[in-house]
Amino acid sequence: MKSHKTYDGRATKAASALHHDIDTILKYWKNAHLPIREQGDSSLSDEKVDGVVAAHRTYGGNAKKAARHLPYSPSTIRKYWREAGLRVAQRGESNTLPKDKIDEIVSAHALYNGNSLEASRQLGRSDITIRKYWRQAGLEPRGLQSKS
Repeated sequence: MKSHKTYDGRATKAASALHHDIDTILKYWKNAHLPIREQGDSSLSDEKVDGVVAAHRTYGGNAKKAARHLPYSPSTIRKYWREAGLRVAQRGESNTLPKDKIDEIVSAHALYNGNSLEASRQLGRSDITIRKYWRQAGLEPRGLQSKS
């Protein structure tokens, strides 16, 4: 029963994703003696919690952004981050980089001759982020231009 593992024993999720009636899912899982998680039983395994907590740094405390890349809702991510004592970015909070990182991006304009794509590859930042800080510093990216 691959679906049981895929949906962590959540029959509602499995039924929705597989486009089957929940009673059908429950029947097969019960016949296979598989445990069924109740609605609202949202506790994750320790391993999965560790993965959610580790994602805090990657997404800068932005649960909505993390939820786009992890198989959990923003509220679940916020729950585990708070339980781990981590700061959660508030809705609408600025996502400005620290000054030293901004300075690194701005100085890269000369190094990469205004090529934001090359700068983004070398600095590990998105092209949008590079162009944002260059424009704020009065510098113009060259090459492919997109609306910002």
